[in-house]
Amino acid sequence: MYVRIKHHKRTYFVECASTSTVGSLKPKLLAQAGTTADVKLHIAGKTPGTYSSLEDAAVLEQVGIVDEQVLYAAFWVAGEGTATESWEAIAVPEFEPLVHDDDWPGEAGDDPKGKGKASA
Repeated sequence: MYVRIKHHKRTYFVECASTSTVGSLKPKLLAQAGTTADVKLHIAGKTPGTYSSLEDAAVLEQVGIVDEQVLYAAFWVAGEGTATESWEAIAVPEFEPLVHDDDWPGEAGDDPKGKGKASA
């Protein structure tokens, strides 16, 4: 199975087993992200825009994580002092569909077979 881990505008695909722990996903995510920062994984809450933190020792199947589940990553943001260090907020923008372009070939309404037909 795999899970999708979203962070800002990126989605990371991480292969795992249902018996894996949340903590075992982190090194795989960090390798793909190319960072060594500490990371917390979250699952979406019942109310849109809310997230629940997942404990590292939690087993995926026991916390209800299934194949193709979407998780969310929050990285530790180091500051000048301990007062300015914190976990970043989860900010994943909504999906934006591509803009419809009438000039693009193959769009709905184009019928290349019907163009240039001779009248009988």
